[in-house]
Amino acid sequence: MTAVEEGAMAGKLSCAHCEAHLGYFNWSGIQCSCGSWITPDFQLHRSRVDMGSI
Repeated sequence: MTAVEEGAMAGKLSCAHCEAHLGYFNWSGIQCSCGSWITPDFQLHRSRVDMGSI
């Protein structure tokens, strides 16, 4: 989350070790399909998450 540490309001989430793209973040939020705002917004690609450890 280098971009977050540098103060970015929105951007990509990347692995700290290999720089693989993991998802997106937006501190201002995103509007849900139901109309409500979700703040802050973090979106992760399901294929990049190890579900075996949860």
